[in-house]
Amino acid sequence: MGVFTVPNSVKGITPLVGQILVECEAHHSEGEFTELHLFYNRPTSRAVYAPVSQRLLPLDEDWRLKLAGLPWPTGNLPEVMGETTATMRALIREYLFHLSLPGMRRIPL
Repeated sequence: MGVFTVPNSVKGITPLVGQILVECEAHHSEGEFTELHLFYNRPTSRAVYAPVSQRLLPLDEDWRLKLAGLPWPTGNLPEVMGETTATMRALIREYLFHLSLPGMRRIPL
């Protein structure tokens, strides 16, 4: 279990996400990693915030089915070249990184 300090500015988000991903990778390589949850406060009005929690990992069958049901944004489907496991790990890292950025479209998990 780990807790990370919330950054004081938008510039601090990218280093924080990098730190979280490094920690996740370290725990995963030691066989300790089980789940990753994100907790934050979402503004609901000018000065009111509502607590939000979102499970990011593991990527289970429910997540896969919800994601598979979303329409692809272009007519060009992606192709995986090279080693598929490394490619999938990189895509998941990018997915988690973009989930953490403010203003990004959230895909429900």
